[in-house]
Amino acid sequence: MINISLRNINKYYKDKIILDNINLDIESSNIYMILGKSGAGKSTLLNIIGLLDTPNSGNISIKGKVIKNLSDNDKAEIRMKELGFVFQGFFLNPKLKAYENVTIPMYINSLYKNIDLKNKSIELLRIFGLEDKYNSFPNELSGGEQQRVAIARAIANDASIIVADEPTGNLDKENEQKVMEYFQYLSSIGKSIVMVTHNENLLEYSDKAFYLRNGKLEEFILWY
Repeated sequence: MINISLRNINKYYKDKIILDNINLDIESSNIYMILGKSGAGKSTLLNIIGLLDTPNSGNISIKGKVIKNLSDNDKAEIRMKELGFVFQGFFLNPKLKAYENVTIPMYINSLYKNIDLKNKSIELLRIFGLEDKYNSFPNELSGGEQQRVAIARAIANDASIIVADEPTGNLDKENEQKVMEYFQYLSSIGKSIVMVTHNENLLEYSDKAFYLRNGKLEEFILWY
């Protein structure tokens, strides 16, 4: 199933071309990696996929719904229901406990009004091996644990697409491996993972990988 389709996406700033006629289908149960040098436009592409930025031309559709003519409110609703975000810097609220950070998207989503959000959050944390840390504040967690809380938060609304910007960039080798194994688990249950990384060693975890160069996406040939 195609969760996101990009067609003829162009993005430029003044006279500089950032994205040049990008075409990409993002399917469920797949991990997509986008690599490239600093300033190549990787984060711009990720922001367009996540509906946080708008291309100058081209079309994006999410589960068959064309985004181009939607209002900002409609785009925000799609982000809330279909997209989860994971960042290099975790972006956890330092004043909230782990389970409270996970509940944030659910508070916003009216579908969860009559659900025990604390128990649902703890169940999500259990998936990522953090059931004994649910009452901890972010500064009481390691970097790897904070990133796992962030991933639990990203899927709190049962997002079908996880958008991750350098999610292992601040982690040691052990926690990097754990995070990637959790992404593999999410892929196995039907999620699409789209991540930007500078680390070519992570390619072994990907189903499809691309290099962004001069505004063009070049697909890697994966031999494993």
